[in-house]
Amino acid sequence: TDQEAVRRVVTQAAPEAVPLQGAGESLPPIPPVSPIAPVPPFPSISPLPPPAQGEAKSAAERLRRQAGRELPACRFILAQLQNTFSLGRKSLAALAAAEGLPATEQTIRTALLRLEELKLVEVRRGRAGSRLTPLGEAVLGVLGDK
Repeated sequence: TDQEAVRRVVTQAAPEAVPLQGAGESLPPIPPVSPIAPVPPFPSISPLPPPAQGEAKSAAERLRRQAGRELPACRFILAQLQNTFSLGRKSLAALAAAEGLPATEQTIRTALLRLEELKLVEVRRGRAGSRLTPLGEAVLGVLGDK
């Protein structure tokens, strides 16, 4: 009969076919799924190349001259932004208070504006927070050396 012929063809094509429950017939097995290719790492967020060491040193000196009493807050902000993707003023003020640094939200705001003028951080509006630039990361390395 026709059903027997179909069964022979299916059995020859896929002898390891799994029978359907209750149907009494076999279907060819599902071919194995190929593994998913690994996802390449994300490119750097900043399209700029890392700054030169001399540029970082001169930016660190400008920060030291301009920041004055705000230098500890500026250094703290740079260090916190290095550890996270972005933070807002309130979060930075709370972290500063937790570490015993006397920095109000206004102190953080003033320090962020100074750091933005020196192109060490990007201050974004709303809930986006602020984030460290490649120059800011390099300056933090220079400030950590002294």
